[in-house]
Amino acid sequence: MGRVRDTEEGRPLRGITYSAYAPMALLEMERLAADLQLEYGPHPLRLHHRTGFVANGEASLLIAVGGRHSAETFALCAEYVRRLKVSVPVWKHPEFLPSAP
Repeated sequence: MGRVRDTEEGRPLRGITYSAYAPMALLEMERLAADLQLEYGPHPLRLHHRTGFVANGEASLLIAVGGRHSAETFALCAEYVRRLKVSVPVWKHPEFLPSAP
């Protein structure tokens, strides 16, 4: 699970509002899954990215993959995260906490 951090660029966060063009994002996530299934071989997968407001500390991203060996499975999960951030049209809009006087 990817959780919203408590800071962004050194500033305290209330949370992040995620927006997406859903039809395009879903197609891109399906393409991403198909590509990695071909590259790494068949594997069970659950992939979900929230939209709307997500408070700091809450999960915004869920990636669950299965594999035979933990090191390979963790590497595959990291690859999903890396490619998702590059290719899936989900935009983040941080909401900062007010600065202390």
